[in-house]
Amino acid sequence: NRFPPNIKVLFSIGLTVLLFFSVKALAFLFYWFVNLLAFLVYKLLLSTGFALLANEIRTREFIILP
Repeated sequence: NRFPPNIKVLFSIGLTVLLFFSVKALAFLFYWFVNLLAFLVYKLLLSTGFALLANEIRTREFIILP
């Protein structure tokens, strides 16, 4: 009980904010890894012929109101 109660509250709030931003920084690396893995699976599916990219050309009609 060296510290007064108001200092303990401020310390716990500061520690919580620090923990939040630390987890957020690590989540950025996790999302980067998940995106890389998804891209590699996408390329693997394209190279094995499971999925096929095709372009489609079709005419469209637009109505433009003045």
